[in-house]
Amino acid sequence: VRFIGFIGYLLREKYTHPSILFLQSHSAGAVAVWNMLNKAPHLFKAVVMNYPFLDVLNTLLDPNDPLSASDMHSLVILSLINQHSEPFNDSPYENIQNKPYPFVYIIGGKNDYRCPVSQLAKFVKRFRTKALQNNRFSEKIAHKGILLKVYDEASHLGTSNVSDENFNNCEIYGFLDYLDIKEATIVNTEK
Repeated sequence: VRFIGFIGYLLREKYTHPSILFLQSHSAGAVAVWNMLNKAPHLFKAVVMNYPFLDVLNTLLDPNDPLSASDMHSLVILSLINQHSEPFNDSPYENIQNKPYPFVYIIGGKNDYRCPVSQLAKFVKRFRTKALQNNRFSEKIAHKGILLKVYDEASHLGTSNVSDENFNNCEIYGFLDYLDIKEATIVNTEK
């Protein structure tokens, strides 16, 4: 709620506009970002989620997952900060709603054992089934406004090579720039 209030302040004071406002998160930050997208999707143009923790409920209920105890502790703290009684209320996978979302760009790594590619692909599939098509984006860019990019040499913290990480960041910003140009072209051709 505080973050949405902060975004509202930036918009009211004309520091930014929803047509150019992007969010970026990493790991469990995707939980907070998804909560914001469900409350106010119209405030954002797109969101980039790097190696996101999207399937909270199934991951934490898996007794074979050795990371569950430490992750549960982190999510309980996040839940208390958000003033929720259950950490699962904000699980992105369980809370994809039937509404248009801003463009979602998910980045994963083949060597990420904390947020495996299989979970990311499962999220993308569910998103494409449940979310409404956002008419601001062409189907030629990505089906239902969601794109999954998987890096071969990346783990949960990205790549170990600074040059590769810089290239990956340039690719993200290049895509966001492309998305901005494409949207302007789509809007102009519809007039």
